[in-house]
Amino acid sequence: MLIGAACASAPQAATAPTSVAAPPAAATAVPATAAPATGATVGEGDVREVGDALSSVNSFRMHGQIKEDDGTSVDYSMEFVKPDRQHMTITTAGQTIESISIGSAQYLKMGPTWTKAGTGASQATQQLLPWNDTQSLVDAFKEEASNGDTMVKGSLSAVDGAPCQEWTITSSDGDKTNACIGLTDNLPRRFSTSEGDLIFSDFNAPLKIEAPI
Repeated sequence: MLIGAACASAPQAATAPTSVAAPPAAATAVPATAAPATGATVGEGDVREVGDALSSVNSFRMHGQIKEDDGTSVDYSMEFVKPDRQHMTITTAGQTIESISIGSAQYLKMGPTWTKAGTGASQATQQLLPWNDTQSLVDAFKEEASNGDTMVKGSLSAVDGAPCQEWTITSSDGDKTNACIGLTDNLPRRFSTSEGDLIFSDFNAPLKIEAPI
């Protein structure tokens, strides 16, 4: 199950990327509509409702800290604006990498100066596409469920004051992801694994991402 490529594999922040880096692997599942029914199994209809909610989102922020296998902490700060704008800041081991993607144009900052990193398929567009396509989420849910992954509703909680319901997503190999989905809007508020947390906020906020040079 996926929460979109927006939570794909962790970037190697210590090296200079040639394109916008992808966010960490902490969120690899898409939880569904939060209804206060602890222990209930998530179904296809739940996933559709979350997909529809995500499809209506025009912008959002995501931040968090993930610990790599070697114990290194990586701090992430990201902004997305549909259809194709992304701003990411990654800090690890005292080094900060900042990147901006607007359509096919990509910009990179490793130090005091921005450079144009080249052109190509927009990473922002690629990462946001799953958020725009309810059927893709449903298809991913079906596939992963057939592979033995499970999604179960948990207790009620809150993230930054927004009420949400906890979920436990268990992969077929036993890995667990905890998520909290908004009770009133069906949008993800937090994803947690043993490596760290990702917090989602500012849905539909008037974010601006502009070319730095």
